[in-house]
Parts: sequence; structure tokens; C-alpha cells
Amino acid sequence: DITEATDSETCSSGSWDPSTLKVTTSVSWGGNTLTSSEYITRWDNLTCLQTQWTLAVGDSVHTCPTTDYNTSTNIDFISSGGSLKILTPLVIGAGTLTSTVFDTTRLSSTGAAYNSIFWEGSSLEADDIVRLQIAASDSSGGPWNYYGDSPCSLGGWYTWTGIVSGTPKEINCSNSNVHNKRYFKYKIQLCTTLATCSSGGGPIGDDGPQVDNIIISWSP
Repeated sequence: DITEATDSETCSSGSWDPSTLKVTTSVSWGGNTLTSSEYITRWDNLTCLQTQWTLAVGDSVHTCPTTDYNTSTNIDFISSGGSLKILTPLVIGAGTLTSTVFDTTRLSSTGAAYNSIFWEGSSLEADDIVRLQIAASDSSGGPWNYYGDSPCSLGGWYTWTGIVSGTPKEINCSNSNVHNKRYFKYKIQLCTTLATCSSGGGPIGDDGPQVDNIIISWSP
């Protein structure tokens, strides 16, 4: 009997681990049953690191690293040397970018377990916002359903406020949503305030955050 390990079985803090399976073997004879349990875990941890964004290529397929992306709205790449900034923060206080398709090279029958997502960069204002979503699929053509929050929310965002960067957010989604899928994409939104994230409006009187790196960790 092979099942996903429950919260209490994977660690003392109660965090669900999509990379751990519990294998239970039972032998019965003469009305007696002997049961033994073992754990199988994905022990390796790989990272997909994107440090520059230079060319819009649509939904083409890449392995990490790459400087390509799919689409962007109100994002400035040139003045920041390939990093992400809001193009017109004084007029429209939000910018969005969608990545190209990343191939973990794992067979679609097993896929990858996605562990965490985060960004690195800088921000000068305490109310600046960076938000990220992740989508995964068995096919390089999708479908792409973006998830965020914790434990998992369709259309939600993993959100960082102010100058905080480099703090990973756990990707805590069920297998049917994200895990054990070969291909993935991410979406990022930069905002001068939380209100402009929702409205995409302005004007706002600061430059907003700058994102230099996006890092997604996963286990084969």
C-alpha cells in the first residue's frame, strides 16, 4: 500500500511534504497480521534560477537557465540591465511578466515536486509589493493554472511586502494542481502598493521594487 505521507508523518512541525511517500506492507496468516512501514523520499533538490530577462519568445520550451520570457506588461528591462522594474511607476503602479515554459526533463509519468519559490532584489519603499504564482502541467502546451498563497489557492499569489526579499515561500499544493508534473511556468507582478496590484492603476510617487533573480526549487 503506497500513499502520500500525512502532515504528522512527514515532520514534527506538521508541514506537508510532497516528496515523501509512506509504503506499508502487510502480511496476514492464521488470523494474524504483521505490518511494516517505510518511507521513500525525493532527497535531491535542484534550483531554476533566472537572473535576466531580455527577449520575449512566447511559450517556447527551455531548460534553466534562460533569459527569455513569454509576455510582459509595463515592465522595464533596459534601464536595470535585464532586471525587472515597473516601466511607468508614476503613471501605472504595477507591472506583470509571465515566464516561458521550463522543462524539468523528468518523464511526464513522474514529473517533479516543486518545493519553494522566491525572488531577490531591492526595494526602497515599505509598501512596495512583489507577487509570484506558479503553474505546472504534464504537457509543454499546458493547460496553465496559476497557484499561490499557502497552502494553495488557484489565482492566489505568494506575496512579499517592502524590502524583504530572498525569503522562500513553500509551494504547498496537491499533486493534481502542481506536483509530479514535468513542465512549469511562473508569473510575477511588481507593485508600488497592494492597491495598485489589484487595480493596476496609479499615479504613485515611487519607483517600486527591482527584481534581480527568481528562484524555484524542485526535486526530481
